[in-house]
Amino acid sequence: MTITLSDTGKPFGTTDLRAPATLLLGTVTNLDTVNVTSAGQTYTLTARQATAALGRDVKTLGTERAGLEDYVASLDD
Repeated sequence: MTITLSDTGKPFGTTDLRAPATLLLGTVTNLDTVNVTSAGQTYTLTARQATAALGRDVKTLGTERAGLEDYVASLDD
């Protein structure tokens, strides 16, 4: 999936896109890669990278409600 942003509100390089990309990867079963582009720059996160960062299979976010709730709650910290 490629998402094109016309305005990020701040410099693209300082915008942390890990959490929204991880949520997409975890909740869309057949999604393996998220690309976000803006002004000629691209951020990419794969399911494998998200899994490594989470320490568990990212795809479980879409199948385990408690895991998804815990992950979303951790974003507020």
